[in-house]
Amino acid sequence: MRAPLLRAVESTWRPALLLAAVFGVWWLVADRELVASYLVPRPSQVLGVLTDQWSYLMRQTWVTFYETVLGFVLAAALGAATPDLDKPFAEITGRLLWPRPVDQFHRTIQHEAQRRMRQELATLAAAALIAAALVRIGRRSLRDVVPRRR
Repeated sequence: MRAPLLRAVESTWRPALLLAAVFGVWWLVADRELVASYLVPRPSQVLGVLTDQWSYLMRQTWVTFYETVLGFVLAAALGAATPDLDKPFAEITGRLLWPRPVDQFHRTIQHEAQRRMRQELATLAAAALIAAALVRIGRRSLRDVVPRRR
């Protein structure tokens, strides 16, 4: 019982000491007004704003979280779909879209087969529908969060 507690203390005292030192320097700099208070406010002022404007901060946190997740989903979908543009391009033009080494690498890691193009287009359509649904859900929920410009 004592050994896990001792290990926990041994592994956390350095980060805790560093955090306390950073907090102490912050407090000292703000208290002595070594930097303008609008740049480095006192910790008590920061805590006051956190408690007074909690709902506003949470709404803005939701907006940021939503935009981050949507951006990640869209980037992942586009990043996954871009190498597969070679199939429709090859069907239409009879030539490779990407340089041969890129095409060979892509076929190696995905075990490409021309007959799977329909499945991949269906998957792309499903991903597009999911992204559109996310945008629509986000627009609805963001109406309540972000005031409209007039």
